[in-house]
Amino acid sequence: MWRISSTVNIEHRFKIDGGRPLFAWLDFRLMPSEDPRVILTFVWVEHGKEHWETAIHEGLNRFLDNRREAGKEVGYTRIEMQRVISHPIDTDEYAVRYNMTRALEEAFRNHESNTESVA
Repeated sequence: MWRISSTVNIEHRFKIDGGRPLFAWLDFRLMPSEDPRVILTFVWVEHGKEHWETAIHEGLNRFLDNRREAGKEVGYTRIEMQRVISHPIDTDEYAVRYNMTRALEEAFRNHESNTESVA
């Protein structure tokens, strides 16, 4: 099983210009956890972003499903979602979901470790 072995602050600033708006910048913290699951919590630094929570959960679930299918299951990690920087026109649920999945892929590519090597 793969995990985050030390605290990492993520500022995901991915934007694609194209036919569909994908503007949704994300700030969150990844931390090791004793719980074998991936735990997602919300510690918003600004109010009024709670409406993005469903899309964030969906992006996380897509990431976890993709990893499971690839044989690289993730666990023992806590995610503290802090902020979604959005635009009233160029941000939608799809953008938040898509960018959450991409942010986690990038974060784990750069910071993951196998639980066998952490023990």
